[in-house]
Amino acid sequence: MNTVYTTTVAVPRIPEAVFDVLIHQVEDYWPEAMEGSSIRLDDEFIFRSGEDHYSKNKVTQFVPAKKLAWLVTDSIRKTDYFSWTGTQMIFELEPQGRGTRLTFTYDGEVMEHEQDRLAGLCDLVVKGNLNKLLHSDSVSVTITISAAPEHVFEALLNVKKWWGFEDLEGKSSALYDVFTIRHPGTHYSKQQVTELVPGKYLVFEVIESNLSWLKDPAEWTGTRLVFELSPGQLRFTHEGLTPAKECYAQVSEGWRSIISDNFLKTVNDMKKVSISNHASVVVQRSERGNIRKFYLETLGGELRSDDPERDLIRLGDDFFIAFLYDDVPDESEIGRKARFLWLELKTGDVPTMTTKILTAGVRKLDIPDPHLYFQAPGGQVWRLVGADEDMSFYEGRGDGPDVSRVKAAL
Repeated sequence: MNTVYTTTVAVPRIPEAVFDVLIHQVEDYWPEAMEGSSIRLDDEFIFRSGEDHYSKNKVTQFVPAKKLAWLVTDSIRKTDYFSWTGTQMIFELEPQGRGTRLTFTYDGEVMEHEQDRLAGLCDLVVKGNLNKLLHSDSVSVTITISAAPEHVFEALLNVKKWWGFEDLEGKSSALYDVFTIRHPGTHYSKQQVTELVPGKYLVFEVIESNLSWLKDPAEWTGTRLVFELSPGQLRFTHEGLTPAKECYAQVSEGWRSIISDNFLKTVNDMKKVSISNHASVVVQRSERGNIRKFYLETLGGELRSDDPERDLIRLGDDFFIAFLYDDVPDESEIGRKARFLWLELKTGDVPTMTTKILTAGVRKLDIPDPHLYFQAPGGQVWRLVGADEDMSFYEGRGDGPDVSRVKAAL
């Protein structure tokens, strides 16, 4: 006879996370052995229970975070030759607060005297196995966060800022990116971005690991780092890292620190505005030779790019200034005005660099300040300071030049 049985459970995971479990972890919640996969529309797979119970199934509906349906296309129970071919098994997901309402429907054939058994099996799958899986005792950290989900997600993708730091190699910003983290002597892991729903859901799968301090250094291999975003909240779960693992206690504490401290700081820092390491200025075309001579020969800069309209020069390790050449009037006088932005150069040998700069024929500015102020070719005004010098006055602390005298000199 045909019957429809429906069962529902509420779980504390967002729909994207629940759907991900439904398609990738079937063998963890379905009571039969599985051959094949159900991770995309039209996928076909087999369920077996011993030698006597078999069904072939096809994914007929696949709506991420909303609906998944399987159709039984062939089936047999050899003990009584019962077939449930044509049956549909449907999972429907609906957002509920910060979690999900998960509904499972069995719509198809069942023997009349086995209706209670069917209900028990459906409840086992949904209210038992899936409910337990989605309330996993894996390491989990939840934090309240005020930033917009898209900003939080942007920070998550920049793993180097909040976890890997200088020990991270590779990329972590796009689907299927692969990156490694090596903390010498303690931790190595290679991870891949396997799920990415902007502003909502992100998964890193650990494909290799070596935690040298464990009896089984590969305990992380096969586990997943899952990030779920909902308004005002981030939930992190290290799926597969359960209390049975040797590293559980120590890693639990580590993740709490990384997510609650490092990551939260990264998000808060994103709200701040800071001066970057790139600058540009439009200058007279006729100044090109003088600019190159001073910035490359006197200051030791590196010409990174030159074309008919632009020179891109690097100073030090990470400051870049672009000179854009055009037929513009000489406005270098403006660069010496108080309302113009001056830049700062650092050197480990102030006396020697001062001599080199002045010998190059730049214009020295008479500013009542112990530092050298000068106008370089192209019009930019610079201040020369020592690399290890105490610059606390310029940060609002300590004594320094008389501001009224500086203004008077301008």
